[in-house]
Amino acid sequence: MKLLYHLLNQKGRSLLDEHISGLIKDECIKIACPYISISYFENVIIKLSLNFSLLTDVNALIDSVNNKNKLYDIYNMLWKFKDRIKYCPNLHSKVRISQHKIFLGSANLTDAAITRNNEMSMLIDTKNEIREINNWFDIWRNESKYLTELDFNNINKYIQNKNNSIISTKIIQSNSSINCHYDLYANKDKQIIDQKDEEYLFKRTSKNYIKI
Repeated sequence: MKLLYHLLNQKGRSLLDEHISGLIKDECIKIACPYISISYFENVIIKLSLNFSLLTDVNALIDSVNNKNKLYDIYNMLWKFKDRIKYCPNLHSKVRISQHKIFLGSANLTDAAITRNNEMSMLIDTKNEIREINNWFDIWRNESKYLTELDFNNINKYIQNKNNSIISTKIIQSNSSINCHYDLYANKDKQIIDQKDEEYLFKRTSKNYIKI
């Protein structure tokens, strides 16, 4: 096991970036991570790995972005790799798994986390732990869901209305395995959310719902 972190006033290439790049290069990798920047995803994960399987909390990922263009970038990424990305609600783990090593810790797959933030991670190369974490990933992957066409339509509607400083108030039921809600209202015209809607809005424990 090796601890990885950024030293104060460290110069040169980030140790986290160096070891992630080395871990995924020419490998088929498994990734669990809630927050992802498109630039790091494309420039490192896509370019270096042979293939990947990604678990992410699509709910949290979309909630973390305010810029409309960046939201469309996320939408395009989810659509392009929809057969490799699964929605895992309430995911907070940050894990990258290759055949012989595992990188885990506090760092998300963003440029800031990997190159600048005060993060703490570890590189694991022991067989028992690699087997155990692989099993953990496979269990959660089996429990996670692919996004459906209806989910993508709802995400697109959310992005289209993004300019209005809007928030979600209701969950729209659908035949999708993951239901999106996107009934929206502007800040200038706020309505009182009844208790049932409020409970649905903030309760994100069920794997059958995705808030966007």
